[in-house]
Amino acid sequence: MTRELQQSGTAEQVRAKALQRTCPTCHAAPDQKCAADRAGRLRLHRDRIRDAEQALEPLPPRYLLSRDGDRTFMEVDPEAADTPVVSVHRDVLRELTCYPYEMGVLMRLALLEAGAFDDDGPRLKNLVLAFCTGAVNFLAHEEVVEAAERLVARGFVRLLEDGTVAADQAAVDIIRRPALSASFRMEWNAAKAAWPGKAMAAPGERDPNPA
Repeated sequence: MTRELQQSGTAEQVRAKALQRTCPTCHAAPDQKCAADRAGRLRLHRDRIRDAEQALEPLPPRYLLSRDGDRTFMEVDPEAADTPVVSVHRDVLRELTCYPYEMGVLMRLALLEAGAFDDDGPRLKNLVLAFCTGAVNFLAHEEVVEAAERLVARGFVRLLEDGTVAADQAAVDIIRRPALSASFRMEWNAAKAAWPGKAMAAPGERDPNPA
């Protein structure tokens, strides 16, 4: 038995839990089998097993994040002068790297609170943010609630008196681009201008820089 299974449960427990969860690979819903592979074999995808192992882990410890810690900034729309900017504590990024559902729920919650995410979804032109929040689209409601509970345990999300949750601003905050210092914006603009890639088209739009 592997160390991971010793921590999260037996192989039978992990398999049973996996069948109750959405598959990250083929998006099979809870209680549905994973899609067959090219050879026609039906088996649980490895990412679904890994997700089940994580779901069986004990609640994570609480982290105390400093508001003065190093942060990563990501623009919702790099082409808009007044675009919202997601400011994420780098300890949060490191901690949630292997927990995409928690990362997606945290980012979506912050964008919702900032009004940058409506019922039709955000018009994200930032590939990283689109990737992070997109993971939530295929989750069952119970999985979203579970991810939020684990975020509360980590201290990245606050549980309010009315039973709702809110992203902790020390973990992730949404600010307007003009609120950043002029020197920081100049350095940022220079870095973007020197980047050899191309901008990401928003959902439903044509690629502005086709290959």
